[in-house]
Amino acid sequence: MKEIKIKLFVNQLGNLKIQWKIPLNLFSNKEEIQIQLPSFKFDLPKIAGLPVPFSSKAIRIEIKNIKLESFENSLSYKLYENFEGNNILKLITRDLLIKKETSTVNLSYELDNIVNSDTIYYIFVYPLINPFSSEIKFSVEVKARFSYKIRKYKFREWYFDRLTGKRLKFNKVFRTQKTGDLITVNTNSVVLDQNVELDIHLTGSRFPFMIRRDVFWIIVFIISLGLILSPIWSALL
Repeated sequence: MKEIKIKLFVNQLGNLKIQWKIPLNLFSNKEEIQIQLPSFKFDLPKIAGLPVPFSSKAIRIEIKNIKLESFENSLSYKLYENFEGNNILKLITRDLLIKKETSTVNLSYELDNIVNSDTIYYIFVYPLINPFSSEIKFSVEVKARFSYKIRKYKFREWYFDRLTGKRLKFNKVFRTQKTGDLITVNTNSVVLDQNVELDIHLTGSRFPFMIRRDVFWIIVFIISLGLILSPIWSALL
């Protein structure tokens, strides 16, 4: 089974850098390959800089610094938005020359502002989709340095049927560790077909314990509202 190697790094600015190393022979007899990239994220709206945990809104993600390299070939690409609003990166792969079995195509790009942050929580989700028609084995390494004094983190790997959106039950294959403020998540044994989406979901927190972000901000909102209304209640009572 062919293997694709992917590295992701999230920096302190909330941006994601991603690198793909794809075996060149996966492109044989194909004129183009389409890779679906994130086009938006959901985040809590904010008032006076504080999250309001009763709704969410979609925020567009900017894609930049796309690089496509192959030592044996001159390749090109096109980035466009399809009818459903998804960002599609089309790799033009006509007339490929494959000299060695180990030849690879190196693809990299950056996603601006993919992290949801509020100085206490740092969260990002990256949907990984197999762009090929056959099953592919993925080796994935994720590193995140959200900020300083990240005391707790939580990682979730979720699998979905792309056609129905139904959650799928797959065995967990990722390993995690934290060294200082650097969180590392990796696996070399995740297998995806074209109809399965893997959501890589990583949360970092300044708290020494993990509580859901929306629950935390609901508590803060209620306490703040109580403090604001306390003079009114005192006057009425």
